[in-house]
Amino acid sequence: MGTHIGFGCRISGAASAKLVYNVFMIATFRETARSVSDLNYGAKIVERSVKEVFWYWYKYVLLFAAIMLFLALGGVSYFTPQLPKIVESKLSQFDLTVKGGKASTHIPQPQIYTDSDLAIILNLAGKPADLDNYKSGALILVDRIIFKNTDSNKIVNTKELKWSDLGDFAITKDTLVSWLMTNKLRILTILLSAVIVLALVFLGLYTLWQIISMAIWAVLFLLVAKILKKKLAYAQVVRLVFYASVISLLIGTLNLVLPSQLLATLSLGAFVFYVCAWIYRLK
Repeated sequence: MGTHIGFGCRISGAASAKLVYNVFMIATFRETARSVSDLNYGAKIVERSVKEVFWYWYKYVLLFAAIMLFLALGGVSYFTPQLPKIVESKLSQFDLTVKGGKASTHIPQPQIYTDSDLAIILNLAGKPADLDNYKSGALILVDRIIFKNTDSNKIVNTKELKWSDLGDFAITKDTLVSWLMTNKLRILTILLSAVIVLALVFLGLYTLWQIISMAIWAVLFLLVAKILKKKLAYAQVVRLVFYASVISLLIGTLNLVLPSQLLATLSLGAFVFYVCAWIYRLK
């Protein structure tokens, strides 16, 4: 008996089983188990094509990317329709009027909302120095909003948005809730699209960064091979690096769920260990 897959097509039972086997990455998982359990597996890895090895690694990248994308889309889809209710219940009454490039409000000032090193400050009579004590945040002044961010290298970046660039408008809590209610579908569409675009950009950058990193690692491990007097070509070492990076990726993903310096160290250690072990065991 065949299996019907639509459009008048049928596939055999064996082909159907192979399809399930590949779609659910069962073959890939088994390949990983074999490579981890056998320190002589390097001999098989170096015989595979670069395309096969890259695809073996990239399937894991795509799998974890799909999982994270699914979770992000699920979160956006769940919380976006609730935005009006959240604003209604959590946000105090407020008003903000902008006319002639100048802002005004009846909210008592200064208002400072802080979370760790992040601060949002409403002080129309304030000055840019009000953000000096915070790494990141926004300062709402009478004529502009100043955004500040301090990166990992402690470089401070600031941007300004002038009220005059936005034109005249007035907003209150009630108008905001009303706008969120009438534009839920539009907001959801925009946020879902933004999440997908950001995910694709991140995936592309991550892939490029990993390829460059593994190319550099391969050079270092090629030196190890020469020290061990193993006759390996650079492309063969690249294959070993790709395979070992899967083990590192699995541990690194676990580290995202359960952050630990031990797991971070283990991720790098396992990567180095398996490449070196596979090279050492080659005949």
